[in-house]
Amino acid sequence: FWGLTAYIRPIGFIFLFALLFFVFLWKKLRFKHIILVCLSFILTLSPWIIRNYIVFNHFIPMTTLGGIVFVESNNIETFQSKSGSYTRGIVESLFYNNKEKSEVELNKIAFKQGVEFLRTLTIGELCMFGMHKLRYGFLGNPFTLIKEKHFKWFFLNYLLYYFLLIFSLIFFIFFFPRSRKYFPNIFLFNIFFLSCLSIFLIQTLVFC
Repeated sequence: FWGLTAYIRPIGFIFLFALLFFVFLWKKLRFKHIILVCLSFILTLSPWIIRNYIVFNHFIPMTTLGGIVFVESNNIETFQSKSGSYTRGIVESLFYNNKEKSEVELNKIAFKQGVEFLRTLTIGELCMFGMHKLRYGFLGNPFTLIKEKHFKWFFLNYLLYYFLLIFSLIFFIFFFPRSRKYFPNIFLFNIFFLSCLSIFLIQTLVFC
């Protein structure tokens, strides 16, 4: 299931590291179980990895668009707008100025461009940039979405994602201690919940 999820959203690949981190903290799962999870994930994803190597002649575990998405949300325009969102203008100029480049080369150029921009920021500016992303990622602006008629994202964000997040937090804060009496293995919920929240946090800070 985890491997199939990564086909849909490449960010699922990072889930492996968050999951292993929390499993390591709890130290309640055997090493062979962790190995089995990792192997199952790799085997499920292996057809896509093989396909990418055949097409691009490079080892690409997930996608060739990571750098493009990265520079969309890490550039001077998004920094100055303080929106925490992304801009497509910089990507359009990137494609226009590198027409002869391959998809893989464009991805590397975009990622490098985004990193170079972040290096120009001071620590204070970088922290403020991150706060703008967190504000946009975890709170958003429902009025803007309605005004711009982005009803799809309004529904997904406020009637699905945030509802599940808030519901989970309520359970975690008020009912988790009581549930441990009835479910000794509730630590698995702990690992799952914290891993998912960490992935959302990482995705928001790195991309948008």
